[in-house]
Amino acid sequence: MTKRDYYEVLEINKNATDDEIKKSYRRLAKKYHPDLNKGDKSAEEKFKEISEAYEILMDKNKRANYDKYGHAGTTNQFGREGFEWSNFTHFSDLEDIFGGGFGGGGFGNSIFDIFFGSPGQRQGGYRQQRGRDLKTGISITLEEAFNGTKKSIKMTKGLKCPECQGSGSKGGSPPKVCPACGGAGRVQARRDTLFGTFATVTQCNTCGGRGKVIVEKCPKCSGTGSVRGDKTITLDIPKGIENGTTLRIAQEGEMGSVGGPAGDLYVEIQVIPHPNFKREGSDLVYTAAIGIAQAALGYSLSVPTIDGKANVKVPAGTQPDTILRLKGKGMPKLRGFGTGDLLVKIKIEIPKNLTSEEKDLIKKYAQKRGETLI
Repeated sequence: MTKRDYYEVLEINKNATDDEIKKSYRRLAKKYHPDLNKGDKSAEEKFKEISEAYEILMDKNKRANYDKYGHAGTTNQFGREGFEWSNFTHFSDLEDIFGGGFGGGGFGNSIFDIFFGSPGQRQGGYRQQRGRDLKTGISITLEEAFNGTKKSIKMTKGLKCPECQGSGSKGGSPPKVCPACGGAGRVQARRDTLFGTFATVTQCNTCGGRGKVIVEKCPKCSGTGSVRGDKTITLDIPKGIENGTTLRIAQEGEMGSVGGPAGDLYVEIQVIPHPNFKREGSDLVYTAAIGIAQAALGYSLSVPTIDGKANVKVPAGTQPDTILRLKGKGMPKLRGFGTGDLLVKIKIEIPKNLTSEEKDLIKKYAQKRGETLI
């Protein structure tokens, strides 16, 4: 099934501000909230669809990639199965919309079941914390952008603790179910008022919302499940990538706490300016200097291309700044098929330091053309 445009999903225009995006998401999230549409699978799917769109459009880098490449620019944002609630990073916004813990104002617990599964699916309700995203940059040549390349990046970051294997517990033993919340990671309180009974769901203070507690912390990582270390990461850079594009490498950010999923690594690509070519989208521009006679009489000009050389015919009577186009001699198109063109911009050189003979020839030419000389 073809995915809908994210802006269409959130019912906003492409110039919408963050506040406008959040306002629309707030309205639609309340409309399709599972507790207001019990048993309605279409509403649940709609709620997930608007949350996917919100995840992309509320992130500056993700939105920029989406605006430039469409859904193709988000293929690396989610796993093989597409958007899952584990990819959602704006739970605090949902708390603002639905109240602390999502349970205030009469909403029930089904929202938790959608995000984290039913109690039987949550492994005792244990919600591990996702690691922090990391950002870095790398420079490549225009030739590397043309051909595509692989680059190695050495990062110092949190890695899985080798002693506890990320569990945070001494000897790698699994955490115990939190006695305060019974593994749910949250506690519920009910309050009777003149307007009825209101349920409030809040995070469990004992386990910090994780649902489990570490009895004895790992001495190497102090119970965090991660230690600092170096890791070399290989980055695949596609053909045709443009300067300033940000690539996402899933789960290569900081390690999550006590076995939680790692964050993502975002790499901004800087394409080094080329001495011969200026890039304009998928086209390359090359400025070629020719003489007056070549411009007047025509000329077969040999020009460099990004991967070799090519000949271009300069027609007789060519004027300064004329653009000659060599089809398919530009950059690969990252979004879609095909290749851009090489645009040869003609610059006509006026000779200096003429000999007497050359001056006489030009004077005769001027007389023939009726041109007045000083």
